[in-house]
Formats: sequence, structure tokens, C-alpha cells
Amino acid sequence: MEGKKRPIGIPVTGGLLIFSGGVGILAILFQVIDSLRVYGIGSLLITSPTALIGFVLYGMLPVLLYSSGVGIFLLRPWAWWNVTYLIPALLIVFFLCMTTIVLREQLHLHETSAIDLVIAYPVLYLNSLVRGLLLSVPLHFYFRRSSIMAWFEGE
Repeated sequence: MEGKKRPIGIPVTGGLLIFSGGVGILAILFQVIDSLRVYGIGSLLITSPTALIGFVLYGMLPVLLYSSGVGIFLLRPWAWWNVTYLIPALLIVFFLCMTTIVLREQLHLHETSAIDLVIAYPVLYLNSLVRGLLLSVPLHFYFRRSSIMAWFEGE
């Protein structure tokens, strides 16, 4: 695609991913420093499968966002796959998880399972699902356009 001007959505999406990944990495870094200061090194140990899942979801997501943003700028096919399929799915999961966290904190339901919260508050979860879809569906369909896909097939 030499000589053609890159569509504006590619660098905009790449920039947003780099920014959100960078902010996420900094937030996690500050949380780790604060945790070390208050609780010591033991607060960083992964002691259960749930802690491992939390580390993978919350610790690796900013790295995925940042690296996908760089990959989008460099027109890498793996970054196209991430932005087209993986990140839209993660956006939906993010909104649903945030709804669970907010409900547990505001209603002091820390021991309640997520399934019970979905059954008790379906409208809130439906609202979160719609928010995730409103962000992820346009992203998915923009990067599925043949004119955009052609930019990532050149390697």
C-alpha cells in the first residue's frame, strides 16, 4: 500500500490503545508500589487460582492494549486480529466486571456471586452489555472492512 494515505481510524485507534495501555500500566505500577509500602512483599504473591486469573486479566490487559496499539501503528496482522476480535470481547467483559464491582461495593454484597447479582439486577447488566457493544461493534466492523484489512495483509 505504498503511496496511499493511511485511513484515519488506524492511527486514532492505535493512539487510543497506546494511551489506555500506558495509563493502565502506570496505574498498576502505582498500586503495586502502594501495596508494597502498606502490606509488604507478601501482598504480591499469587496464592490461588483466582489470584492468578486476576493477575492475568488485570495485569496483562494494559500490556495487551499498549502492544496492540504499537502493532496497529506498525500494521502488524496480529494487532489487527487483537483489535478486531479480542479487544471488543474484552471491552464487553470489562463493562460487565465493572458493574459487578460497583454493585458489590455500593450495596456491601462482597460475598454475593456474580450470577446472583445478574439475576437480582438484570437491567444494570443489560445496560453494561449495551455500553460494551456500543464501543466494540463499531470497532469490529471498522477493522473488518476490506479497505482496512488490506493495510494489514501486506506482510
